[in-house]
Amino acid sequence: MIPQRTASTGGHVTRAQLKKYPDVITMWQRRFDTAQIAAELKLLEPLVHAWVVNFRELGREAA
Repeated sequence: MIPQRTASTGGHVTRAQLKKYPDVITMWQRRFDTAQIAAELKLLEPLVHAWVVNFRELGREAA
């Protein structure tokens, strides 16, 4: 369940950012919106959004 290594913003995702992926998903499942998650974890909102979309698509494929 690891996201793609490049962000939809065209930049590369660093290892430090990638380590925050589980936190992003946990916060999203607890009903935080992407802007709140990005601010709290100091990530770009487009990156957070892309990860949430990726996670949702993985869930649909598994169902």
